[in-house]
Amino acid sequence: MMISMKKIFFTLAILFLAISSAFSQDSLYVYKNGLVDNKFAVYDIDSLSFSSNLDTLILSKNSTVANTMLIANIDSISFMPSLPTGTYIDIDGNRYTTVTIGTQTWLVENLKTTRYRNGDIIPEIQNNTEWMNLTTGAYSNYDNDPNNGNNFGRLYNWHAVNDSRNLAPAGWHIPSIEEWAILENYLIESGYNYDGSKTINKIAKALAAKTGWKASSDAGAPGNNMTLNNSSGFNGLSGGMRYGNTGVFSNKSDGAYWWTKNNTTNVEAHYRAMFYRYNFFKNYTSLQGNGYAVRCIKSDLPTVSTNTVNDVIINSATSGGNVSFDGHDPVLYKGVCWNTSENPTVNDNITIDGYGLGGFNSTLTNLLPGTTYYVRAYATNTVGTAYGEEFSFKTLATTPTITTMEVSAITDSTATASGVIITDGGATITEKGFCWSTNESPTVADSITTGTGDSIFIGNLTGLNAGTVYYIRSFATNEIGTTYGQQLSFTTLDLPAVTTVEISAITDSSALSGGNILSDGGAEIIAKGVCWSTTENPTISDSISTDGTGIGGPFISNITGLSAGTLYYVRAYATNSVGTAYGNELSFTTLPIEELEE
Repeated sequence: MMISMKKIFFTLAILFLAISSAFSQDSLYVYKNGLVDNKFAVYDIDSLSFSSNLDTLILSKNSTVANTMLIANIDSISFMPSLPTGTYIDIDGNRYTTVTIGTQTWLVENLKTTRYRNGDIIPEIQNNTEWMNLTTGAYSNYDNDPNNGNNFGRLYNWHAVNDSRNLAPAGWHIPSIEEWAILENYLIESGYNYDGSKTINKIAKALAAKTGWKASSDAGAPGNNMTLNNSSGFNGLSGGMRYGNTGVFSNKSDGAYWWTKNNTTNVEAHYRAMFYRYNFFKNYTSLQGNGYAVRCIKSDLPTVSTNTVNDVIINSATSGGNVSFDGHDPVLYKGVCWNTSENPTVNDNITIDGYGLGGFNSTLTNLLPGTTYYVRAYATNTVGTAYGEEFSFKTLATTPTITTMEVSAITDSTATASGVIITDGGATITEKGFCWSTNESPTVADSITTGTGDSIFIGNLTGLNAGTVYYIRSFATNEIGTTYGQQLSFTTLDLPAVTTVEISAITDSSALSGGNILSDGGAEIIAKGVCWSTTENPTISDSISTDGTGIGGPFISNITGLSAGTLYYVRAYATNSVGTAYGNELSFTTLPIEELEE
């Protein structure tokens, strides 16, 4: 029952549901590097949880922290130590071996536990009068000697057998009269009678241990030539019994007695017994207050069926199941499990829809649209998990789910957009791309471009106008329809906006001017200054000044190398990646030389 750390979240869900009954071995074992690093009594724990940062496992009892362990120091956890094949350990730490007889697996030793499966103490009653008056579960050791209890098993009254806290360890149960009969019939029909016959019950010798019986000369009796006993491997011990009406111990080495789980009246119950001088092994009834041994039989997996799947929509469906047989061990939790591959298990998606026998309804959620799923009901007891028949269904398809990621590489007339298809809606996508407009909420009726790529795709936008605000959305279309991603907006690049500063300090060969950049057009100013010429509308192909980059404040330009007494035209300019823009044109005339001489 080793649980790897990758499954610990699921394990904790189970523990929160029913830790005391689900995992009722003697301890919780913590392993590191293949060795037991720590051990905690299960009955001292009623919940496990994680710290807020998920680095610590917290063990609690009655809402009080009992212990903590760093997850980094845990390789795995187990609710029983690693045991050799065919051995078992109970809540008290008593070890048992097992034997398979026909279709049944039995413990080879009589039960020795002093606690119920949930950890509650079973009272030991030594006083005869107290034993006589019991109406609740109790045990004793033969002659009140603990050595007898350790060697032959405890003697329990039937009230302990019938207690809802479960006398038998997890995964085991007290056999019914029908299960004892199955054992009997198998042994008879398989030739285990002492004389090899296959009719009539003569199987006591095959069941009896090889030692501890009173001697007998009766043919086929356990006490006759004990070396031939125990051919079945059952190892029935002659541990005696205790009377419920007197409290007296009796018949040690004379007989072996085992309770069944069946009562006959409110004061009597069935038991099985064999005796040192008789060759048969039969069913009897006695007072429920008698003290007999208990021999446990392995429980089975539950029997569960799966309901058909209904109410299938885009992301959910309903199913359920019915647990008709608990495997002789309480069903701790039940529900359905599902996956997109066949034969889903409780390691996949699950619901937890209660415990015990009976029907249950389940809702499968967080499904993907247009997807085929496989679903099975499950039921878990301490033996393990059983599954019902498998059904498949397909959720309804819907429009795709898509997002618009970003717009990049923006110029004055082009841009590049990207998007992501989160789901195809369960149907093949036939078209995807981007739509844009100067109005909000563009659709495929506006300008569009087809996207390239798979789940992540891009598209190139062309024919845009400079300096214009555009709205864009990604889109994807399948057979159900078209869906859009979120809207983004962007502005195409434009030429800068610049004005020319008034001309001053005019001489015969120079002057001052400059400019003021009102806008960079959305792109960095890589050059600015003034340009001049003796003809109108000068450009940067004419004479220019270079006065830095960026917007900054107004800039001053020196106009030099001019001819005296000449009319010039001047404009400020600014250049970005889109191109060069010019300010308003001004004109001036340089001073003539004769004026300078005067």
